[in-house]
Amino acid sequence: MTVNIPPTVIPTKWPRRQRFRRPWNTDPDVRLCYMPEVNTSWIDQSTHGNDGTIDGAAIAHNCRYGEGLYFDGVDDGVNAGSDASLDITDEYTLAAWFYPMTLPAGVSDQTICKKKFDELRIFIEKNTNRVRAYATLTTGSFSPQYDLPAANVWYHGVITVESGYQAFYVNNDLKATQNRTGVITVAAANPLGVGVSNLLNSEYFHGYIDEVLLINRAFDASEVAALYEAGRPYEV
Repeated sequence: MTVNIPPTVIPTKWPRRQRFRRPWNTDPDVRLCYMPEVNTSWIDQSTHGNDGTIDGAAIAHNCRYGEGLYFDGVDDGVNAGSDASLDITDEYTLAAWFYPMTLPAGVSDQTICKKKFDELRIFIEKNTNRVRAYATLTTGSFSPQYDLPAANVWYHGVITVESGYQAFYVNNDLKATQNRTGVITVAAANPLGVGVSNLLNSEYFHGYIDEVLLINRAFDASEVAALYEAGRPYEV
């Protein structure tokens, strides 16, 4: 099944397209780089081949950039697997375009991308429209957050984590920072989920997700801006 995204309520000014100095998907540090879907898989364009198995989510045409996925908020998700390349414990950047839609009261948090409990996670907190970036560390946890002004709008969320520091961007604006200590704790046996919490039948996302990127290093502000302006982490 395919769906067409509603053409209304998108940003009035689309980000300016520009090419990266090199396409990120050819960088060996990139661990996940999702682009248009083929059959039942969301194809990973990184060198690691972490293709995602689509479970219920529908291909969405005319998404943020070409094709993306629509998640119904009930039982849709993508399983990106549990390859060792996804077990990042030092520093990383996780980015995605997402278009949240309203859900009935009482639903759980909505996962945009998540690896094992709270690691490598961007999610929307239940009943608040508050988007949070979260990671669990050996010495505690941190969770920068930002209140989304509206549903049914495209947002670009980026979390960057490095030694002693984390930054959270929405639409290329720095929304929150937080100091951190310790290392990220990741359980290798657990799959990375997109639109669902580890495929454990919880925290289903309602809306559209496009252009997911996970890279094993922390972007600086100029790289976050370049990614936002280009819109996608690969060249076409």
